[in-house]
Amino acid sequence: MSEYTFKYQDCLGQNIGYIDNEVVSQKVILFFHGFPEGAMTWSRYLDYYRSKGVRAIAIELKGYHNSFCPADDEREFRIDLIAQELVSFVEQLELKNIHLVGHDWGAIVVWYLATYHSQYFKDAITLNAPHWHVFKDALFGDPLQIMKSWYIYFIQLKGVSEALIKFNDYQVLRRSLIGGSRGKLPIGLVNRYKESWPQCLSSMLAWYRAMKYIGLDGRAEKVKIPMTLLMGKKDPFIRPKLAEKCMKYCEESRFHIVDDCAHFIHHENEHLLQEFIDQAV
Repeated sequence: MSEYTFKYQDCLGQNIGYIDNEVVSQKVILFFHGFPEGAMTWSRYLDYYRSKGVRAIAIELKGYHNSFCPADDEREFRIDLIAQELVSFVEQLELKNIHLVGHDWGAIVVWYLATYHSQYFKDAITLNAPHWHVFKDALFGDPLQIMKSWYIYFIQLKGVSEALIKFNDYQVLRRSLIGGSRGKLPIGLVNRYKESWPQCLSSMLAWYRAMKYIGLDGRAEKVKIPMTLLMGKKDPFIRPKLAEKCMKYCEESRFHIVDDCAHFIHHENEHLLQEFIDQAV
């Protein structure tokens, strides 16, 4: 796996960190990570698409180590504002023919970009995260999903959640990464993430605390570009059955439940995800 150096781009006042395989190509794949990872989770994919002559860029989400933003105002983490900053990123780098791939919170970003800024993108793949309307409905009306999402309610306890997450060298986050990937996430990568958490933990948690702002306008527009949703059958955090409910928010879509995967499909079954991306690009 190559070691990538972060680059930075100011986008509407937010400094966005990213890594880039710098291939000269007519196609671009934009990757977005989830909680509590970072852009480096996609390094092997950047290597793979370099070998195939396709440009690939992995963005570090707002508030994370290389895109740090203080969590003083959780409204700074509204998904609509973040989407505007990412559109600015696309425009400033003059990216064209863009294929979106996102995991977890990165998948929610992809859902939003594909819904409200589809003119910039060709298609999208989301991993382990349903459409935000489906997820919010499940958080209040699906007892099994409520049980799986206990941590989201816990995170709303500012200060208390930070203190308990930091306990025993961030044990709860380390276990979620290792267990949620069925041991497939490299320990070296887990340790790199752990080194960044002391600086940015509260801003990482701000994504969850800003969830209440998602969908307040009541809009439920359909995604106009082709969407592919992958869900792990063994996901400890998301009910796979939510995938089918997302289809009503798409004009052209498909979903695939991966039997042997949990929450980190991009680590657990790289070849499968590469196959889906290859079909698009």
